[in-house]
Amino acid sequence: MPKLWLAGLILLAARIPAIAQGETTSAIVGSVADPAGQPISGATVTIVSVENGLKRTVKTGDDGRFSFPQLKPGIYSVKAEADRLSLIHI
Repeated sequence: MPKLWLAGLILLAARIPAIAQGETTSAIVGSVADPAGQPISGATVTIVSVENGLKRTVKTGDDGRFSFPQLKPGIYSVKAEADRLSLIHI
C-alpha cells in the first residue's frame, strides 16, 4: 500500500507545475495630454488587435490616464479622441 501512495504523490507532484502555469497577459497603459502637457479627461481611447480585430474602448480619468489590462500579447493599434484634441492614431 505505501508504494501505491508514493506513486500517487509523485503523479500529483508532476502535475503541479502544469497547473501553476497560467496564461500570459499584457497591458497597455498611458495618458492623453494636450500640446501644453495638460491631461485631457474624458478622452476616448480605443485599441484594436491587429491579429484578431478585438476592439476595446475606455475613457481617460481626470488625470488623463487610461489602462487596458489583461490583454493577450500581440500588436495593437491605439487611437485617442477628444473634443479639444486632434485624432491621434498610434
